[in-house]
Amino acid sequence: MERGPVSLTTCATLRAGAAARPESEALLGLDRAALTYRELSEFCTRAAATLAGLGIRPGDNVAIAMPNGPEMATAFLSVTHLATAAPLNPGLREAEFAFYLEDLGARAVLVAEPDSTAAKPDDVALVLHTSGTTGKPKIVPLSQRNLCISAANVSQTLELQPEDRCLNVMPLFHIHGLVAALLATLRSGVSIVCTPGYQAPNFFSWFYRS
Repeated sequence: MERGPVSLTTCATLRAGAAARPESEALLGLDRAALTYRELSEFCTRAAATLAGLGIRPGDNVAIAMPNGPEMATAFLSVTHLATAAPLNPGLREAEFAFYLEDLGARAVLVAEPDSTAAKPDDVALVLHTSGTTGKPKIVPLSQRNLCISAANVSQTLELQPEDRCLNVMPLFHIHGLVAALLATLRSGVSIVCTPGYQAPNFFSWFYRS
């Protein structure tokens, strides 16, 4: 197969790919949507412009400390559109980072966006008090995992289907309302109507309206 001239910069390489096969898949990650050659070239161009707007210039060293994945790949390509990439092992200790960054005279460091706002499965999601029938009420912590597994069990037991609808009259300060109604319903792709609570005179009108 006849090949064209070799591109001598990463920017030119991506632009050539975008021109020759714009909608072909270029960069993929596990369980991630693909970026086409056009999308990848446009993304890196925008990212390089952002770096330039922050004062990064050709010849500046920009450290990258990110785990393997499409983000690391796009970071490298974006930096090399404008400046000099200096990839670092993201597992380095603080003192090691300090040495490398000083040795490089890095003008900037790119790191993965922290996910500290996202809950983990073993994080406590809910605390409720026991009824206190045999003593003072006690706090019971339930993890994200506890809630989701319980909701899955309820969903499976009730054989909920997306075309179903839940009319919830149970209190949402109670585990049954929160898990058996709200979470189990949403886990199944079912819609839920949250009422003010059980009201006998209104129940059947709510039921038929729902």
